[in-house]
Amino acid sequence: MTILLTEIHPFTTTPFIVFGADGRISKGGKAFGKAKKILGIGKLRAAVGYFGLAEVGNKSMYQWLHEFCEKSHALNLESFATDLAKELNRAVPINIRRRYVSGLHIAGFGDGGEAEFWFVRNVKDDRMTIMPAYEAREDFRSSHRQRLVANQHQVYRNGDIRAHVIAWERLDEALAPLLSFPDFNILQKPEDYGRWIKFKLQVVALFYKRFCGPSIIGSPVDVLVIKQGAGPVSV
Repeated sequence: MTILLTEIHPFTTTPFIVFGADGRISKGGKAFGKAKKILGIGKLRAAVGYFGLAEVGNKSMYQWLHEFCEKSHALNLESFATDLAKELNRAVPINIRRRYVSGLHIAGFGDGGEAEFWFVRNVKDDRMTIMPAYEAREDFRSSHRQRLVANQHQVYRNGDIRAHVIAWERLDEALAPLLSFPDFNILQKPEDYGRWIKFKLQVVALFYKRFCGPSIIGSPVDVLVIKQGAGPVSV
C-alpha cells in the first residue's frame, strides 16, 4: 500500500508543487519491502510518483519509470503523460491491468509557467472501478485551478488515504501554532513547507508502524519540491 500526495500552491510569491510518498511496499495486504515512489523529471521541471502496482515485468516500478524518463523525448507534460500511458499499456499485461488498481501522479510547471497535474491510471474517480487500460488526464490547469481562491491550494492523494483524510489538517491545527514562537523555525520558503510535509508523513508512517497490524504505510519518506522556474529538489 502507499500514501502518495501532490500539493499545488499557485498563489504564493513563488508558486510551488510538493510531492510526498512513504516507502512501504506491500503484497497481499502485508508489508513486503521498501522502495522509492517518486522521482524528478529534471528536463521538464516536473516529477512523477506511483501508487498501486510496484513492479513492471521483472523490474521495480521505480526502475522502470527511471528508464522511461531517461529515454523520453517528450517536450511537455502532456506528451510525457500520453507516452507513459501508451508504454504502460504495452508493458503491463491486460490480466494485470484488469486486476490491480494502479496509477501515477505527474506534475510540474508547463507552458507559461502554469502548474499542471496529470493522472495516468487504470481506475476511475471512484477509486474502485478498474479500467482495462491506462489513460492520461490533466486535472489542475483544465479544472481545479479555476475553483481556487487566494491562499488556497490543491491536493491530490492516492493509496491508503485514511490518515490523510482524518489526521492531516489536525496535525496542522495541533502543531503549526508552535511555529509562531521565536525559538521555532517558521515556514518561509517552499523548501520549508516541503520539510513540514515530510515531517507529517513521518508521523503518519510511525503511527502505522505502532498501531496498524499490517503496517502498510512506512518509512523512509520522500518529498520533492518543484518551484516555478526550477527543477525538482529533494528535501
